[in-house]
Amino acid sequence: TSEVAAWSPLRPSFLDRLTSRGNMDLSPAWHWFDSLSRLLSPYQFNPAGLNPLAPLLKEVVDFEGLREKGTIPLFLAATNVRNGRIRVFERPEIRLESVLASTCLPRLFRAVQIYGEYYWDGGFMGNPPIYPLIYGTDCEDVLIIQINPINIPQVPTTPAEIEDRENELAFNSSLMREMRAIDFVTRLLDSQKIDRERYKRLNIHMIGAEEEMAPLSYSSKLNADREFLYWLFELGRGRAETWIETHLDKVGETSSIDIADMFL
Repeated sequence: TSEVAAWSPLRPSFLDRLTSRGNMDLSPAWHWFDSLSRLLSPYQFNPAGLNPLAPLLKEVVDFEGLREKGTIPLFLAATNVRNGRIRVFERPEIRLESVLASTCLPRLFRAVQIYGEYYWDGGFMGNPPIYPLIYGTDCEDVLIIQINPINIPQVPTTPAEIEDRENELAFNSSLMREMRAIDFVTRLLDSQKIDRERYKRLNIHMIGAEEEMAPLSYSSKLNADREFLYWLFELGRGRAETWIETHLDKVGETSSIDIADMFL
């Protein structure tokens, strides 16, 4: 990914590298592209419908093997553009188009057509959707990898900061609703007000880096610079190792986060 991005003008400027970890807010190329995407849609500035992810995914993912040989349940979400419903693709259905649909940001890419329906990024309706794990597996533990921050240190004041926060709130809203529902059912189960044979008690866990992720603006989502991707990789690895050291013993026993404190 970073090798392809090395030829792209969408890279952090010298000032960006001095003042932030991965933002491109001071990059002229970013401002040009951001302005262009507000004036023209992907159907206009990309009439051929090219997606740089497509050849990369074809090269590194064996979709046929993924569908036929895997035994662990796998779910991938996309949003139906026309009816607003979430579409969850299960392992036997997952192919290149499913992944492209699941990552389709409408200001950047044309809606992905699958079996006559058109899809955008699944985050609009489920980010991530938890219910497939409830109804489609026997798993009692759910581990969420948090990317978009739930909390931010200060109120956004500039137009760019306000838009960034709007995007974060929109993509977090579905998760917040599901977590509230899970907390409600958990309280009823723990108080023995509903039948444990009919309802599943879930243990919720989360790995995140909110303090580091909160300063990243929308522009960072298009930053595929090798140094930035490596920093994200090491940040994620470090937080995962910390979680394993401190919370692994809670798996199968209880939640390692306070759902009410974080989501209610």
